[in-house]
Amino acid sequence: MLYSYEAEELSKKFMEQNIELQHEIETFRSQLDYIVTYINQKLDQQKITTTTLSSLSIHQLVFETMQQEENDLLKYLVCIIKI
Repeated sequence: MLYSYEAEELSKKFMEQNIELQHEIETFRSQLDYIVTYINQKLDQQKITTTTLSSLSIHQLVFETMQQEENDLLKYLVCIIKI
């Protein structure tokens, strides 16, 4: 009878600890999910920023190239007119 009582108490204690651990695991999962979501959002923002910067760099390069070609053409025309 004493053995049965001790086994029952041990079983109750085990179940209580199991419930506490399950709660801690769920809390940890929630925190982990939040962290992963946050990191993904930051990565997405960085991709957008990088893409935007790349696009701006390309536009700037094209504009500068067009300006240089225009300047070269004007120099050529001025040379032709002088001749």
